[in-house]
Amino acid sequence: SKLNDPCEGVYIESIVRDATLHEFFKAEISRFYEEASRHGIYSLSQIAVDELLWAYYANSHYGFCIEYDRDELLKVEGIKTNFIVDYRDDVPNLNFGTVFIHNSVTKLLKLILGRKSKKWLHEAEERLIVEKHGLINYSDNVVTSIYFGIRMPRKVDDLPTANDQLSDKLQQVCREQVIKSLQGRDIKYYQMVLRPNSYDLIYEEIKDPYLF
Repeated sequence: SKLNDPCEGVYIESIVRDATLHEFFKAEISRFYEEASRHGIYSLSQIAVDELLWAYYANSHYGFCIEYDRDELLKVEGIKTNFIVDYRDDVPNLNFGTVFIHNSVTKLLKLILGRKSKKWLHEAEERLIVEKHGLINYSDNVVTSIYFGIRMPRKVDDLPTANDQLSDKLQQVCREQVIKSLQGRDIKYYQMVLRPNSYDLIYEEIKDPYLF
């Protein structure tokens, strides 16, 4: 219910004509949703150059994009499963057989939340299912690169006046602050730019000033 697509979790519920089986089916679906509600979803993209993703999720280029080592990320404690979203026009069918065969929350979440309409194809999404909501700790080697948005302030002096008086949620950060806070972690940095005479986003590597 917290995801931005109102069609999340939509499925076709096949009719179970046997009354006993129908009640069992309803009970299993209810149990599934109760248990599933305790899980969290971490949404990632397989691409860093889609202009719509930067507009939606990175504060219209005032933010940044984090790149992970996928294999290391999947080792993080609390991650139950992962899947690449399948973009199709037909809605998944959930019937007695699928509930019985996939009798686990993670498998059913993959079945229901692993499909979106083709309108979202550009997001190239991969989803991680985690065992609970909230923050999850991971080791330093999980993050490999940071991509800075075109409009993100470069230096502290470029930040808005009285920025430090705003709440943490509203404060802007600059490229200089991010690189300084991550020094010593062998992370690569890239600046997003527009390819000349085009609408294409590309990125250029930035030298880490803390590497000698």
